[in-house]
Amino acid sequence: MRWPRCASGRDLARAAWQDVDGASALPDAARRWRLGRHRRDDCAGPRLASFRCPQVILANELVEPASIRWVAGELQRDPQFDFYCLVDSVPEVRLLEGTLDGMLQRGLPVLLELGLAGGRTGCRTRSEAREVAQAVAASRHLSLAGVEGFEGIIGGPDLGADLVKVDGFLSEIRALAIELDAAGLFAQVPEVIVTAGGSRSSTGSSPTSPRHGG
Repeated sequence: MRWPRCASGRDLARAAWQDVDGASALPDAARRWRLGRHRRDDCAGPRLASFRCPQVILANELVEPASIRWVAGELQRDPQFDFYCLVDSVPEVRLLEGTLDGMLQRGLPVLLELGLAGGRTGCRTRSEAREVAQAVAASRHLSLAGVEGFEGIIGGPDLGADLVKVDGFLSEIRALAIELDAAGLFAQVPEVIVTAGGSRSSTGSSPTSPRHGG
């Protein structure tokens, strides 16, 4: 999956990417650019489509019904617009499914968030993650498009120990993605997105992997 460059009032040419071993690097606009203003009338979120960003990953859950309806409306209005959000629980899957019922004629792609023990978000165990993934696969309006994680809460006085923990967490994300792919739970998407965040740098990017890639 190759993401076209976003265009706004600023020159975003720095948000370049390159293919490496079959993977695509996606520009991270979370900290560097404000993609739009919130609408006061429905608090539904930024008008991303007005900035011609055809593919957007919301690195968070989508839980506000007005926001869910807004996203559904944008997806219906523009067949070329793709929007991804995170899920980490069966109730969240049910909330999306119920709110999207009758509003969307194509599946909303979601990323399964794997969390850390003691963290704020994400599935805490692989078994919990499998349960959420199966709920997505059984839904009518969602499609499982990948796995996401946030390692930013890993930190302490020993950098070497922190890096070992981060490597272990990223290995868990990779292993979960491989397991879910082997179970056929990514069958509805042409490419699996595997992404992790946590750097305080504004120049980060998120990799995507081709289907059945190494």
